[in-house]
Amino acid sequence: VWSDVTNLNFINTDKGRVHIDVRFEEGEHGDGERFDGPGRTLAHAFFPQYGGDAHFDDEEKWTINQYYGNASIFYCRTSDLVQF
Repeated sequence: VWSDVTNLNFINTDKGRVHIDVRFEEGEHGDGERFDGPGRTLAHAFFPQYGGDAHFDDEEKWTINQYYGNASIFYCRTSDLVQF
Protein backbone atom coordinates (compact mmCIF):
# COMPACT_ATOMS: atom_id res chain seq x y z
CA VAL A 1 0.00 0.00 0.00
CA TRP A 2 2.69 2.52 0.99
CA SER A 3 4.85 1.66 -2.02
CA ASP A 4 1.98 2.73 -4.29
CA VAL A 5 1.83 6.29 -2.93
CA THR A 6 5.40 7.05 -1.80
CA ASN A 7 9.00 6.70 -2.92
CA LEU A 8 9.46 3.93 -0.36
CA ASN A 9 10.24 0.32 -1.19
CA PHE A 10 9.29 -2.42 1.27
CA ILE A 11 11.21 -5.69 1.26
CA ASN A 12 10.49 -8.61 3.57
CA THR A 13 13.74 -9.99 5.02
CA ASP A 14 14.84 -12.03 8.01
CA LYS A 15 18.53 -11.07 7.94
CA GLY A 16 20.75 -8.03 7.53
CA ARG A 17 20.15 -4.41 8.44
CA VAL A 18 16.70 -2.90 8.06
CA HIS A 19 15.29 0.62 8.38
CA ILE A 20 11.95 -0.40 9.89
CA ASP A 21 11.81 -3.56 11.98
CA VAL A 22 8.23 -4.87 12.26
CA ARG A 23 7.64 -7.44 15.00
CA PHE A 24 4.87 -9.02 17.05
CA GLU A 25 5.78 -8.96 20.76
CA GLU A 26 4.16 -9.64 24.16
CA GLY A 27 4.46 -7.83 27.52
CA GLU A 28 7.93 -6.49 28.28
CA HIS A 29 10.02 -6.97 25.15
CA GLY A 30 13.12 -4.83 25.67
CA ASP A 31 12.22 -1.33 24.49
CA GLY A 32 10.70 0.10 27.69
CA GLU A 33 7.19 0.17 26.17
CA ARG A 34 5.44 -2.84 27.73
CA PHE A 35 2.36 -4.31 26.02
CA ASP A 36 -0.69 -4.84 28.23
CA GLY A 37 -2.31 -7.90 26.64
CA PRO A 38 -5.68 -7.81 24.86
CA GLY A 39 -7.22 -4.34 24.58
CA ARG A 40 -5.89 -0.79 25.04
CA THR A 41 -2.33 -0.59 23.62
CA LEU A 42 -2.27 -2.26 20.20
CA ALA A 43 1.09 -1.17 18.83
CA HIS A 44 3.85 1.40 19.00
CA ALA A 45 6.53 2.68 16.67
CA PHE A 46 9.75 4.62 16.98
CA PHE A 47 11.33 7.25 14.73
CA PRO A 48 14.25 5.97 12.62
CA GLN A 49 16.84 7.71 14.82
CA TYR A 50 15.56 5.57 17.73
CA GLY A 51 15.69 2.31 15.80
CA GLY A 52 12.77 2.60 13.37
CA ASP A 53 10.93 -0.28 15.02
CA ALA A 54 7.20 -0.96 14.82
CA HIS A 55 5.85 -3.47 17.33
CA PHE A 56 2.39 -5.05 17.52
CA ASP A 57 0.90 -6.66 20.63
CA ASP A 58 0.90 -10.38 19.83
CA GLU A 59 -1.88 -10.99 22.38
CA GLU A 60 -4.42 -9.03 20.31
CA LYS A 61 -6.83 -10.64 17.85
CA TRP A 62 -5.51 -9.20 14.58
CA THR A 63 -7.31 -9.14 11.24
CA ILE A 64 -6.66 -7.64 7.83
CA ASN A 65 -10.37 -6.91 7.59
CA GLN A 66 -12.54 -4.84 9.90
CA TYR A 67 -14.44 -7.21 12.15
CA TYR A 68 -16.02 -6.05 15.38
CA GLY A 69 -13.87 -7.02 18.35
CA ASN A 70 -10.67 -7.54 16.36
CA ALA A 71 -7.84 -5.11 15.65
CA SER A 72 -7.25 -4.20 12.01
CA ILE A 73 -3.54 -4.61 11.29
CA PHE A 74 -3.90 -2.42 8.20
CA TYR A 75 -5.41 0.53 10.10
CA CYS A 76 -3.02 0.20 13.03
CA ARG A 77 0.06 -0.10 10.80
CA THR A 78 -1.00 2.91 8.74
CA SER A 79 -1.42 5.11 11.81
CA ASP A 80 1.94 3.98 13.25
CA LEU A 81 3.83 4.75 10.03
CA VAL A 82 2.22 8.20 9.74
CA GLN A 83 4.25 9.12 12.85
CA PHE A 84 7.44 8.89 10.77
